[in-house]
Amino acid sequence: MPLREPPQDASRNDPLQEATEAGETAADRIRQQGGDLAPAFEAAEAAARAYQAAYGNLDQVLPATEEIGLGFSRGFPDGKTILRAYAEALSEDVCNPSGNLHKRIKAAASVSVSSLIGWFLTVLGLSITAAGLLAPIAGAIAGLGLVAFCRAYKEV
Repeated sequence: MPLREPPQDASRNDPLQEATEAGETAADRIRQQGGDLAPAFEAAEAAARAYQAAYGNLDQVLPATEEIGLGFSRGFPDGKTILRAYAEALSEDVCNPSGNLHKRIKAAASVSVSSLIGWFLTVLGLSITAAGLLAPIAGAIAGLGLVAFCRAYKEV
């Protein structure tokens, strides 16, 4: 009788599920560290390295900023640079009180990391494969709250 393979855990190949877990971990660590964004920076760099290893050509999914260009010229952009690039790309929608995402987040009693990632993918026009890159910013918002994140983003 042939051996049957055990069923695979579907979440292992689900980019949104993996990104959600990474974002929730970042949010928890940010809370534990009193609002320090270092866990989000670490997660952003790890996600970017994982994306590049799996899909290559990271520059096609990162917002084009001078900082990102400088990061690549030095080898690889650091997590702070990566998080800041996405924060800048999303800031009008997320931090501006008249922004669509700002209104959605404020109107919701509770917003999940998964929902934030999905909204960010839509706003930026990125595929699900880029979900992990947006997990750190979703985690930062979940860990700090919207208003505190928007204040912190300006100081990063």
